Amino acid sequence: MKNIIVVIILAGAAYGVYAFALPSWEQVQIHRAEISSVDAIQADVQEILEKRDSVLERYKASRNKQEQLDRLEKLIPPVSDREDLYLFFQKIVVDSGMKFNGVKLNDASSSTGVSRPTITFSMKVDGPYEKMRLLLDIMENNLRIMDISALGFEQDEDGDFNLSVTGLIYYGN
Repeated sequence: MKNIIVVIILAGAAYGVYAFALPSWEQVQIHRAEISSVDAIQADVQEILEKRDSVLERYKASRNKQEQLDRLEKLIPPVSDREDLYLFFQKIVVDSGMKFNGVKLNDASSSTGVSRPTITFSMKVDGPYEKMRLLLDIMENNLRIMDISALGFEQDEDGDFNLSVTGLIYYGN
């Protein structure tokens, strides 16, 4: 009788394993497969993020290079563009708050003895002393390379200054 009870208990345990544990084990195997596929997708996403970061860095570097090339072109323009220079001088005078009385531009490469192509300029402006100093600060801190060869000013009856600036602007390669 004891043997029959032991056999019944073992048969019940085997049925319990077959009925409950086996389906659970199959679910565990399915979940493990899903986890491994999620891990593979996560690794792919991480790889894509790294590639995106790499492309973004190259894009930023190329943008910085383009900004540097644009800045270099402002520093020494490749060609002599008189209209651009006229607008440049007009803008810095207006930015300083002075009255723009005009600028004369002449090619000067042969007469200056400078190996780079240059343009001489002679600019006349009117305004108060503080604005004159601001104009000279703007000219000094500007990207465009220029040499000031003469600077003259006189005060008129109204207390404003008549400023004349003569110099060279470089261009070319």
